[in-house]
Amino acid sequence: MHVIFSRKGFDSSSGGMPSPILPDGTLLSLPIPADFGPTRYCDLKAPDGKTYSALMRELGWNVQRHRRAWRNGSAVCHADPDLRVEACPRPQGWRPAFGQIGIGQTQLARHDIHAGDVFLFFGLFRHTERQGKKLAFVPGTRPIHLIYGWLTVDSIAELSDETLRARSLERWPWLAHHPHACDPSKWARRITRNGPNRIYLGKANATGPLWFSPSRVLTRDGLSASRWRRFPWMNERANAGFSRCNAPNLLHDDYLDTHTGRWQELVVRSEDYPQVQPWLDEITGE
Repeated sequence: MHVIFSRKGFDSSSGGMPSPILPDGTLLSLPIPADFGPTRYCDLKAPDGKTYSALMRELGWNVQRHRRAWRNGSAVCHADPDLRVEACPRPQGWRPAFGQIGIGQTQLARHDIHAGDVFLFFGLFRHTERQGKKLAFVPGTRPIHLIYGWLTVDSIAELSDETLRARSLERWPWLAHHPHACDPSKWARRITRNGPNRIYLGKANATGPLWFSPSRVLTRDGLSASRWRRFPWMNERANAGFSRCNAPNLLHDDYLDTHTGRWQELVVRSEDYPQVQPWLDEITGE
């Protein structure tokens, strides 16, 4: 089994701010702005019924600086991974899914990610509170990396050419609404021999969003977001088995430095780290 730490959502460069940890503990990962796709921020709703775009305005999102495409008066977003069933109306048969292509997919293809492997989605988050009728970041708090969702791979849809795409949509018609299945001509230029366009479909009861818990915080207390606490399942190999962040100089006595460029996927093999399974069960089962 592989465990993949997958970086997603808003950060300082994509979106320009952290995603919010809502006062009730909901981890609302904000999808990054996009040049194309079927979904706008105003199409998505938080658990309280407010649209993502309304919450983003309350938090001070700089629309002019960070928006990409604009359609019908609202910014377009790349709603992927798509984990929250209540975020918008769903077609029959829908289930959580995650698409990848290009450089990120090259990393996954190198490790032959398949059914049974587990994605842990993490991103940059910050605590929020209600100030009157508005949502605001809690003064004095710092952005942190934390795990906000997971997906156990059940099936993989291939969409790298029209034949594969048609075959996948025949089997899973609801995928037509997924951003990696829309606008195939615009994805074509990003497809490489080792980085095809794929959608990973989640396994029932082993996929979905997670709530805030201190155990899901990756950032070492008191350090910058990309400096993670050392995992309890690390053995004498330390970080040598990580697909990224495996250089000896990145491992320190009490933290792992993951600030190694703008990477998306970090693959860990359970064969190298046998104790990752009970840790994974704890992280996803709370």
